[in-house]
Amino acid sequence: QLPTMSEAQEATSLLKAAAVAMREGQPRKALDAAKRALDCVEGKEAAPVHAACGAALLEMSEYELAEKAFRTAIGLQDTNMTAWRGLARLYEEEGEDRAEELLEVYEELAGRVCVDKPAERAKFGAKRDDLAARLGLGHPGDLSRESRGKGGKERGRVDAKGKANGKG
Repeated sequence: QLPTMSEAQEATSLLKAAAVAMREGQPRKALDAAKRALDCVEGKEAAPVHAACGAALLEMSEYELAEKAFRTAIGLQDTNMTAWRGLARLYEEEGEDRAEELLEVYEELAGRVCVDKPAERAKFGAKRDDLAARLGLGHPGDLSRESRGKGGKERGRVDAKGKANGKG
């Protein structure tokens, strides 16, 4: 009889199955695989699994649940690029009502999240600057947190736990 896979190997296998299901346009199947993977991991190792759940939920237009999954992933691993990209896509789809939150996500992606990926960093930097210009938030490219904040606090900032703070 073959030995059983470790929980980490099981989670990896389930995440691969979720990725295949997403490529095949089967987000429900991807979500089921990702949910099963959640039983195999905990802590920071669960971040990619939550991001996969968010991606599947976003494809299913379950925006509230997708946002919760992405924010959970970011709370566990604040440089999880998949979760940050998913959150950006979600806010893009939700439109102008989420523009300030989207600006913060672009800033994270253009800054520390994509630090090792210059093309991604440039892409999100350009998106950030374009959105800032549309929102009338000063000169694009000059988006220091201090220049946007009120009384030194950041507006619409998403903290490490994925919660908005200081908005207003």
